[in-house]
Amino acid sequence: MNAGLLMPGLEEVLFYLRGILQLIRHNPAGWRNLDISERGVSRSFWAIAWSLPGMLVSWLSWRSTYIEFGGVGDTGALFIFRMAVLDLTIWLLQIIFVAALLVYMKKAQHFKSMVVATNWLSVPFSIYSGTLSALQMLAPGGVVLWWILMNIGLAGAIYASYSIYRMMNGITTGPAISLAVTTLLTSLILTPILQTYLGVSL
Repeated sequence: MNAGLLMPGLEEVLFYLRGILQLIRHNPAGWRNLDISERGVSRSFWAIAWSLPGMLVSWLSWRSTYIEFGGVGDTGALFIFRMAVLDLTIWLLQIIFVAALLVYMKKAQHFKSMVVATNWLSVPFSIYSGTLSALQMLAPGGVVLWWILMNIGLAGAIYASYSIYRMMNGITTGPAISLAVTTLLTSLILTPILQTYLGVSL
């Protein structure tokens, strides 16, 4: 089997994440840790598999809340499948919309860098979200603390996205903010729409 098709191991993923951390710290040397070749772009989508444990916990937490608020319909495997469709659709749409904005800015040469960096960036934030979702299920009384920590995570994701875009050659502060905001708005606007369409909204 082509080695490029195999799932990256933990050591390789940590190597990529160290590069991501350097970019967040505004150190352009972080790009050296990221494979932005065609092969690297394809392999970066393994980030979905590495994000699945955190995503699954988040789906189970949402299912618990859905049931608590009297949600109707299937709450078994089909519910989890719909949540997976929702998250993966948002994941891909964020890439598409940011790519379109890069084209509009005449910065399409950064497409591969954007895909690789944002895909691997999703892994730590998926773990963070999954951890908070687990805490919510184990200690449902701490709603205020959970809300604060989730918003801290959201702010961190926005800043991390901005920092990565800012480290792309020729991307100044204004465009970097626009790209980060596009990533955020894609999720905030489309998530409730897709939740309603897929029958998993509260």
